[in-house]
Amino acid sequence: QAKIHGQVLNDAMKKISHASDYHGEHFVLAGNLMEIEKDSINFVATDMHRLALVKIPCKNKKEVSVIMNRDFCKLIKLLPIQDTVNIMISNDNRLVFIEGSICTITGRTIDGFFPDYQYIIPKNLDHGLTVNREIMLEALQTIQSEVNQETREIKLQRKGSDLELVAERSSLVIRSDKRSEEHT
Repeated sequence: QAKIHGQVLNDAMKKISHASDYHGEHFVLAGNLMEIEKDSINFVATDMHRLALVKIPCKNKKEVSVIMNRDFCKLIKLLPIQDTVNIMISNDNRLVFIEGSICTITGRTIDGFFPDYQYIIPKNLDHGLTVNREIMLEALQTIQSEVNQETREIKLQRKGSDLELVAERSSLVIRSDKRSEEHT
């Protein structure tokens, strides 16, 4: 059993939902991993191309991992956000119970093996780059018109201490001295 605030749980579900594989052939990837560890609860989703991980610090007595189906995860978002919720898992790990002050949501878990997501997360991030949020959002809005609407792809490439955003027809460089420069 674990206890976390409803708003924190709701935010975690929102942050990982985009990475779930809703249409793929891997049934287990249509669910989200809930991993209860001694000092945290991790929520993980992947479609084998994207990975979303939310780690919530909290003390727990028991360590357990279950895969929750996507419909159950959608229901979690409906819990009152002002409550503290109890997360309980049945002894056989087949059911998850999330109990709030006015309701309890119960869902079956998915039987299968979730990919080892920790294997693909780099241990040492030697090449970090900090970018001002407002400048990054402005750059994304500027280059958005040049994006292929079918793939909606923008590549981020590090160039020394600068960050280059590359779309299909142009690129934009965010300089470390906080100036932006556009190239076509």
